[in-house]
Amino acid sequence: MVNEISDTFDVQFTALTDKYKGVVSASALFWKRYHGGNNVEYGLRIEVPTLMKEFVDNVNLGADPEGFLFFNNISDLDAVDGKYNVVYNTVDDIKQRAARVQFFHQNQGSFYAEFLAKDPNKTVDYLIDSQVGAWATLQIGSASAYIKKYSDESNILIKIPAIKKQATFNVPENIGNQAVDVWGNIMFKDIKRLLSSDTPSYADYNQDRIIFYSASGSTGSTDFTAYFIPMESAPDDALGDLKFEANTVYWSDL
Repeated sequence: MVNEISDTFDVQFTALTDKYKGVVSASALFWKRYHGGNNVEYGLRIEVPTLMKEFVDNVNLGADPEGFLFFNNISDLDAVDGKYNVVYNTVDDIKQRAARVQFFHQNQGSFYAEFLAKDPNKTVDYLIDSQVGAWATLQIGSASAYIKKYSDESNILIKIPAIKKQATFNVPENIGNQAVDVWGNIMFKDIKRLLSSDTPSYADYNQDRIIFYSASGSTGSTDFTAYFIPMESAPDDALGDLKFEANTVYWSDL
């Protein structure tokens, strides 16, 4: 059974530094989705570019606090399914709030690696006990992207100058009549999947990210085409107060 932690970020960071042999920069993508009533589905992705590793459970996207991965041996981060806990601390100082992920193979409490990040906005306000995920080699490309939508139009345009690609899709009935004008980072597994085509693909649009799939019915799947996250300096409402699914996404060359 896992519980909240009372220690500050600084105290936890020092303790983990003493406990583990290595520490590298990493980022965590936390995800949760409500399925009616009190049914909640959770997901997690940890990206460790320095080690060319990623840990995935259920989805590859979500909020993205930057933090650190503490570990003893890189060989522990293998492709075998492993378990993890997600915990958070209960301090009042928002600068010391933290989210923590604890990795283990079978024995709860015997961890081979842990992730720690500051979480001032309390992205993580829930506990996960012994959920299953897997480590894999990190194979993903990224590029800067620009999103534009006028408040009086339903069309959204995404331009990715570095790879000379763009995508367009519509907001259903222009809900909210909101404007969007933001730069960010778009990540993709295979640039060949961003081909010009007369066949539409699919987008899951949320207030903090946009996830693209080859077809509808894939929401929450790790088999995404691409996903967009606004740059860190962008305001919290950079993508507008919008949440919808679009099945009319068209990719083309710039």
